[in-house]
Amino acid sequence: MEIISEYYEKEQLFRTLAEDNPNGVVLYDFEEDEEEILDKGAIVRLIHPKDREKAQKIRQERLSGDRSLKEFDLRLITKGGKVKWFKVTSHVINYKNRECSLITFVDLTKEKERERELYHLATTDRLTKLFNRYAGTNLFENLIHQAERYGLVFSLIFLDIDNFKKINDTLGHLIGDRALVDVAKTIKKNLRKSDIAIRWGGEEFLVLLPNTKDPLPVAEKIRAKISELTYEGWGPITVSAGCAVYSPGDTIDSMIKRADQALYRAKSLGKNRVVIA
Repeated sequence: MEIISEYYEKEQLFRTLAEDNPNGVVLYDFEEDEEEILDKGAIVRLIHPKDREKAQKIRQERLSGDRSLKEFDLRLITKGGKVKWFKVTSHVINYKNRECSLITFVDLTKEKERERELYHLATTDRLTKLFNRYAGTNLFENLIHQAERYGLVFSLIFLDIDNFKKINDTLGHLIGDRALVDVAKTIKKNLRKSDIAIRWGGEEFLVLLPNTKDPLPVAEKIRAKISELTYEGWGPITVSAGCAVYSPGDTIDSMIKRADQALYRAKSLGKNRVVIA
C-alpha cells in the first residue's frame, strides 16, 4: 500500500505541476510518442520552419542515446498565425517505468521584443533612422572579412552635405535637421536592399555597396536626386562624394582615408560632384 500511495502522490504532483504551470509542459516516451509527435504533424506544424531543423537535431540526439539536459530557444506558430518565442528545456525522466522526455516551454516573446528594441536603439541613428557609426563599423568589418575570405569585392561612397554649417546658420537647426533626414531618406530610397546606409557623423554619410566594382553610377544617382531637394531661403541641397573600391589588404581606415581624399578633391573642384579614388 505504501508503494501505491507513493506512486499516487507522484502522479498527483505531476498532474498539479502540469495543470497549474503557466508555461507549457510536454511529456512523451521515446518508443511510442516521438515518431508520431515529431514526424506526423502534431507539434512539428507548430514549429517555425526556420527552427524545425534544430528540433529534429535534438530528436536525433535523443534517439542516439544522448540523455543530457537540452536548453534552446524555439519559435512556435499560434493558431492565429502569430510567432512566439519560447525557452525550451528538455530532460529525461523515468515515468511509469519508461524512459521519457519532459519538455517545458517558457514564453520569451516579450523578452525577445525588448531585445529587438534595445538592439534597434543601440544601432540606429535617432534622427535619420539609418545605421549609426557603431553598427556601421561592425557591418563594414564584416564586409572586409568576407572580401578577405571569399575574394568578394565591395565599394563605398563617402558623402558630405555641402555648406551644411551655413544652412544651419541661415535657416536654423530645425531646417538643418530636416535636411539631414531628407538626405538620409533620399540615399536609402536609391539603394538596393543589400546596400548599407550609415550616418557616419554630423553631415557625413557612408554607403557600403556589397558586390560592387564600380560605385560611380550609384553615387551619381544619389547626388543628382539630393540636388532636387530645395528649401525656401536657400535653394537646392547638394552633396559631394568620394568613392573607394576594396583592394586586398584594405582596412576600414585605409578605405575611409582614400574615400575622404576623393571627397576633399570633389569639394576643391567646386562641390556637388563625385570623385572616385
